[in-house]
Amino acid sequence: MWKSLSRRFGRETTKSRVSLIEPDVATEDYGPELHAEVRHRLPRLGLDGRATSKRPLLSHLHKDFLKSMESLDYAPIDNIILRERTRKQGRFARIQRNAGRWIICVAIGILVGLFAYCIKKVAEELADLKFRVAEHFMDMGTYSGVAAAFFSYSGICLGYALLATLCVILFGPEAGGSGIPEVIGYLNGVRVVHTINIRTFVGKVLSLLFAYSSSLAIGPEGPMIHIGAMIGGGMGQAKSRTLRLYPALLSQFRNDRDQRDFISSGAAAGVAAAFGAPVGGLLFSIEEASSFWSNKLTWRTFFCCMVAAFMVTLCMRGLDPNVSDTGMLRFGLSGSHLYNYIELLPFILIGIIGGLVGALFVAINLWLTRLRKLYVQTTFKKIGEVLLVMLVTAAFAFIISYTTPCRSEDSIEFEVKEEHAKLELVRMVCKEGEYSELGTLFFQTPDAALRTLFSRGRGVFALWPLALFSISYFLLAVSSSGMAIAAGLFVPTMLIGASMGRFVGEISYLVLSDYTKVDPSIYALLGAAAMLTGFSRLSLSIVVIVVELTENTQYLLPIILCVIVTRWTGDMWGIPLYEGLMDWKNIPYLPSHPPLVLRPLTILDVMSTDVQVVHDIEKVQNIVDLLANNTHNGFPVVSWRESSDGFRRAVYKGFILRKQLLVLLGNVDAVPIKLPPPGNRNIPVVQSLNTFGADNDDEKLLLEDEDDFMRRKSSLDTIPRRIHLLPGLQNSETAINDDTHTTLGVGGSGQEEETEEDDEEATVRTGVAWKGGRWGRWMSAQDFYNAMTHNDYSLDRITLSLRQRACLIDLRPYMNMSSVTVHQSWNLTEAYRLFRTLGLRHLPVVDENNEVVGMVTRKDLL
Repeated sequence: MWKSLSRRFGRETTKSRVSLIEPDVATEDYGPELHAEVRHRLPRLGLDGRATSKRPLLSHLHKDFLKSMESLDYAPIDNIILRERTRKQGRFARIQRNAGRWIICVAIGILVGLFAYCIKKVAEELADLKFRVAEHFMDMGTYSGVAAAFFSYSGICLGYALLATLCVILFGPEAGGSGIPEVIGYLNGVRVVHTINIRTFVGKVLSLLFAYSSSLAIGPEGPMIHIGAMIGGGMGQAKSRTLRLYPALLSQFRNDRDQRDFISSGAAAGVAAAFGAPVGGLLFSIEEASSFWSNKLTWRTFFCCMVAAFMVTLCMRGLDPNVSDTGMLRFGLSGSHLYNYIELLPFILIGIIGGLVGALFVAINLWLTRLRKLYVQTTFKKIGEVLLVMLVTAAFAFIISYTTPCRSEDSIEFEVKEEHAKLELVRMVCKEGEYSELGTLFFQTPDAALRTLFSRGRGVFALWPLALFSISYFLLAVSSSGMAIAAGLFVPTMLIGASMGRFVGEISYLVLSDYTKVDPSIYALLGAAAMLTGFSRLSLSIVVIVVELTENTQYLLPIILCVIVTRWTGDMWGIPLYEGLMDWKNIPYLPSHPPLVLRPLTILDVMSTDVQVVHDIEKVQNIVDLLANNTHNGFPVVSWRESSDGFRRAVYKGFILRKQLLVLLGNVDAVPIKLPPPGNRNIPVVQSLNTFGADNDDEKLLLEDEDDFMRRKSSLDTIPRRIHLLPGLQNSETAINDDTHTTLGVGGSGQEEETEEDDEEATVRTGVAWKGGRWGRWMSAQDFYNAMTHNDYSLDRITLSLRQRACLIDLRPYMNMSSVTVHQSWNLTEAYRLFRTLGLRHLPVVDENNEVVGMVTRKDLL
């Protein structure tokens, strides 16, 4: 069934897409065939099995491409050396480790808050510069002054935009965009290259500063989430692959599982610092960013968000002892009324409009992403696109603000007169006491424009300026998103939604003024929440962020109602934006719930049978050949066992990663390796391992009796054809006919075994009951995992002598003894839930004899 579906959708209509992260690699590896397939969308299978926009069914070509996307090791590794280390650790060590996590979270919150404040202040100064220059020329009151204002304003905006895109080009494409899809994919278990990187961090910060100051229809919140995630990942690891710095500090947290938690906390702190919403930041990380969560992480992340929001407030207010938790936006309180039940109908209407417009925004955005992928690939085209959109944005904003008629400030009706002083109106070329409606929205920072839309009072804007601004800013925002600059969408979509909501509020005032008092600012608030939900499909976090932004809980019920209606409407018409972008960037994201189409399938329908296994005690040369001949990142560890039917079977014992094998080979002098004793039937006997240096004529092979040999050979035939045993088990089985056996212990020096007492002592220490030799010391858990965090081990850098290559190595102390396996009869839906819930990277499949018959990885579940 699965193959028929793949043929039906994969060959006729299903087309793969080239990764937006590494386009050169994809084109080089798969040529024009994969590049041509970008012109078509992948069909998706909905809950009823028909082609919808819910989940993709990937073609075989696309799955082959996804093999280059490496997964993360979120599942804990349980081996002998780690158990021994944990057994020796006392209560103080556990307290120290737990306290270290809290200290790191505090440091993340402080740094995220400081960076958010610095970015905000620098961007405001850069934006004020262009406004001051333009206003200086407009104050001349002449046409030449207006022309000078236009060219100076447009020139400064183009300069900022050019610097923003140059930062992305110089520091890497990962510095562009919001970075939220990459963070979501990383927290889902995908190692998206250069997402958590100091080079990307510098490029993201610099590009955001210039892009947000350029008057493009973008916001800083999305990049701040990525910046917070990078700070969290960097603080938790205390290392840099780019700078090749691996200090011993915080080495115990250098694993994918702890880094995942710190990145989650950093992303939440980015939301908290950008919006001044610690609870909203926590809920955003739970609802959208993170795929794995725990109660302990909840408290650490909440504390981190609180520290980040407090740092922003502290930096903004200085040493003023009267600290208040002020949000980014101010929303006045009504002293006379809240809302009338009859107003729930226009509230629902705002939710429906927000869902439809949000779905349209996502559809156009993904369509433009496809066009950029096809036609905007070179550096000059990327720069040209940014400059073109910037020129159109600056010219339209200036001309429309200059040419529209002025409006008198006396036309504004305030319920509270003090609210008039809070308005931030822009005059442009209007007389004293007048202002430009569109200039107030276009010719100032987005934050100030939002505050004006949220201001209480009727008559601040007429209907036609609100409609014109909503449509034009929608087009500008959807065009600016996805270019080669650091850009977010939260503030632009809030502006679009607030203007649409205020438009509905002004109409509701004209219709319902005889029945109740209508405040258009409430509708603007609901419109902003609806548009945020419309493109992101978030719910709880949006409600809390909007409430924390406005410091007002009295409209909580209408906000919840509007968000629910918006999400229902949006889900009927398409997918969320970030899910669509992850598809286009070829990030193999696994949702929490498996598609219903997988229910009739078993794990045999999708598993890979091209599995390479390694033995618990293996020849070093075989391991070298294994790593050189394939690119697999993990290998099942098997051991020969006598079955009840008289056959010897390769029984599954554990799992070992490619990185672990490279570490063992790179530290071979510190790893117990030895030549095998003769006649030991618990060890897989490999090819001739006589001491190197002897003449070929002196090498003797001791063959076992013919019956035992035939039994072993027959057991090999029972293993599936695609399960590859190492060469030592496929050739004739031999042993060394020698009385003494050379051992390479710590330091790699050859020495001759002496007494049986030494053998017994070694047996107690290592648990290996071998006669005639001992293994020596194991690598300590600290040394082993410190070596794994360096990630500098590669096969071409490892040098082994002939003697070392001929010896055996014991993998049992280092393999994962608690790795999860499933039986070959498992339903695919249950296997999907197991894989996704536990954060697995590899899922071996075994038969009734506990022999490995296949392997399931992330790409097999897409």
